[in-house]
Amino acid sequence: MINEDPQFVEYEKEIAKKIVHHPKFGKEFFEIIDLPLRGIQLGGKRAKGNMLDQFKHPFSVKYRDTWKVAANELTWLLRSIGVITLVVVEKSGNVRIQHKFQDTFDLRASEDGSRSIEYDVVSIISGFLYHDIAGGNDLMKVRGNWINQYSKKDIEWKANGDKIIEEGMKKMKEKLEQDRLKWIRDTQ
Repeated sequence: MINEDPQFVEYEKEIAKKIVHHPKFGKEFFEIIDLPLRGIQLGGKRAKGNMLDQFKHPFSVKYRDTWKVAANELTWLLRSIGVITLVVVEKSGNVRIQHKFQDTFDLRASEDGSRSIEYDVVSIISGFLYHDIAGGNDLMKVRGNWINQYSKKDIEWKANGDKIIEEGMKKMKEKLEQDRLKWIRDTQ
């Protein structure tokens, strides 16, 4: 599920761009081991606006994104993770990207007030129910360690796919316009 999360997809696109633009790409073996610890907020895009208002109006189209996040189990299991990433690029251009993280499963509110009051209110309730009533451990560690493998073609697509699609759409629009003008000329 993490691999499919929108924030994580964007993170791997950034890595792919670094790989493709590396001077050794497609020429010789190299590793990228100095990527900084990356904080990724899982669950999807949140709606803008007052969280209390969002809570009071769960069926409002305006707040649909927040409620999608609330229904996504990644949001509750992990919320945010600090990912350490190591990249190995073969001379052929094939890539192995290893991701690791460790998080504490804790539904409690922020102690330092770093989150919004509305978020902390929801966490106070959910944390109380899970940790204090149900006896859920707030020291439980959640760990992830996996490798994504990509061919040279896949990593190039990941790095440049948006640009390729944009250029293709532009060419298609130009072709349609030329065909429209030709049709007008031919029908007159």
